[in-house]
Amino acid sequence: MAKPTLADGPGLAAFRPTNNAMLTLETLIAEHVLGTLVKRQLLRVAHASHELLRNELELAVAPLLSSVTPYLMAVHLGSENVNEGFGDCNADEAVAVMIDSIGDRLSHSNHIDDIFVDDATLRRDALRATRHVLHRYMRGELEIAADGHPEPRFVVALDSLGYVVAASAPRVANSMLTQTLVAAAKEVGAHLERFDATTRTAFFGAVTENASLLAIEEAVTGELVALVDSGQVLLPCVEQVFELSATRLPRRALLAALQRAAVTIEKDHPCRATCETLAPRRIRLAITPLTSDAAQHADTYFAELVALVESAIDALDATPASAAPESAPAISQTRSRSSAKEARPTVTVARPRSNRAAPTSAKPRAKKAR
Repeated sequence: MAKPTLADGPGLAAFRPTNNAMLTLETLIAEHVLGTLVKRQLLRVAHASHELLRNELELAVAPLLSSVTPYLMAVHLGSENVNEGFGDCNADEAVAVMIDSIGDRLSHSNHIDDIFVDDATLRRDALRATRHVLHRYMRGELEIAADGHPEPRFVVALDSLGYVVAASAPRVANSMLTQTLVAAAKEVGAHLERFDATTRTAFFGAVTENASLLAIEEAVTGELVALVDSGQVLLPCVEQVFELSATRLPRRALLAALQRAAVTIEKDHPCRATCETLAPRRIRLAITPLTSDAAQHADTYFAELVALVESAIDALDATPASAAPESAPAISQTRSRSSAKEARPTVTVARPRSNRAAPTSAKPRAKKAR
């Protein structure tokens, strides 16, 4: 099969808007690079993610253009061959740095399903596509918006910010979620431009020079985690209510045993364990996963919690009543308080009720873990 050439990629005219608005140079580069790589079947973009991926590439290109264009304007272009450089070491080096930024974005983007070539090939073809745009820019063949974006633009897909954000965002009313995003943006010198509730993607603009994509992502994560911590948003969980038998148990000892069981599970696994009394002769046990991996193993964690509680109650049932403390301590704030009478639970064969949503497919980002 004949080796594809740059002409096989989509032409720049295909990216010219129909409303006569001029595109920025970073938009032209991002569109032509992405279009070329897709046309050559070097990668596959995730469903309905073309615009999001293009925006990511724009963000990779925009900060570096100011270090590229001054050298290009001083270069006498003698060749249109995209396999060659610009004849100026400063221009070639600046473009190489830009390609590194584009390559890093492509390698780590959540909006790409698969990449079919090695990293060197991907960056080589991205470099050629970028040179093609810059060649035409230097010759004045492109209609470029003179000022570009008046301010940096940041795109944040909530589903890419880790399990807690991805699981909680769909459970927040759009009005509250919008207010949360506005508050998060304000914290880091940005403002919310718009929010697409269908794809749960937020678009931010910069207010101050301190605004950055990482800062916005961390602020959004912090705001949504705070909603979960305060109980305003409930994450998916596995839970079951146990009926207690008529045997009386010391209240303080029982509550302390329940709390110890919850602490043990939380220490061993990335989840929240809930052990609470609901009414006379009833206790509720629950496991709330905090990572996508924990969501896959929530049933196992729940079985461990049940086993710990059963073991603790067996031990208490064998303890003489005179040896038990008299008063009960308060349960931690993450669990409900109750003054109900408790006794030993009767284990039923019913499967624990689960309202766990499907695990998110977003890639984990250690830098935003909370």
